[in-house]
Amino acid sequence: MPPPKPGLSYAGSLLRRDDRERFLTVLFAPPDRREDLFALYALNVELSKIREQAREPLAGLIRLQWWRDALLAGQGGAGHPLVEPLRLAIARHQLDPERIDAILIAREADFDPDPPADPDAADRLAATGPVALGLLALTILGADSAAEQDAIRAVGSAWGILGHLRAVAYHASLGRVTLPMSHLPEGGAEAILAGRATGHSLAAATRTMAERAEHYLVASRRPGVSRTALPALLSAVQADAHAAALRRAQWNPLRSDVARTRPRPLALAWTAWRGHL
Repeated sequence: MPPPKPGLSYAGSLLRRDDRERFLTVLFAPPDRREDLFALYALNVELSKIREQAREPLAGLIRLQWWRDALLAGQGGAGHPLVEPLRLAIARHQLDPERIDAILIAREADFDPDPPADPDAADRLAATGPVALGLLALTILGADSAAEQDAIRAVGSAWGILGHLRAVAYHASLGRVTLPMSHLPEGGAEAILAGRATGHSLAAATRTMAERAEHYLVASRRPGVSRTALPALLSAVQADAHAAALRRAQWNPLRSDVARTRPRPLALAWTAWRGHL
């Protein structure tokens, strides 16, 4: 466990180290909501590591069940510094247990060896977790209108898709393929897993999914979204930069610059000052 940075909780320190993009978005939230957002997003960081850390799928699924028991059944969890802050956030904001469970179910898919069949399946695989996370963040912020939920679904879908595209090589190292099989050349999944795939061979699948993400980002800029909701939506600013990087790379997801983190603090500040995406 990382030692907390001076002035930061364990959750804030973990997020600052391992998910700096989301960490910066939390800084634009009201001070009395930040710790709960830190805890929520830090949970996502913890869950994202399970696939890499688990020696076998069963061990990973057991760990996910441990989190389900700790957060939804109030069982166990002793000794982990995130459990109590998360329980407090759940109680304070009456967070929807089905949305918390949706995050855990999405992480169970990390252990599914079968690639998604088509773009719709790849979309669902990528988006389910980030959308549920975003909806919970909206609840913490006290912004839960229909327009705001629609906006967060669009941002979460874009973020999830772009995250999968940026992680093609990393996923392959874990034995996963998240690009749609229907848009890969024959033997494409096997080539990805064997490290033989070229950027050109993956461009069609990558472009199809990246353009979906761009469509979601356009859809996220809708009227009726309050300033209160904005901290949960600011990932759209960073997602724009990731989508642009894929275009510059001509849809080659294996380019090293595609995976680079893009915190964009000035762009976040400008968007927050304007009050809308």
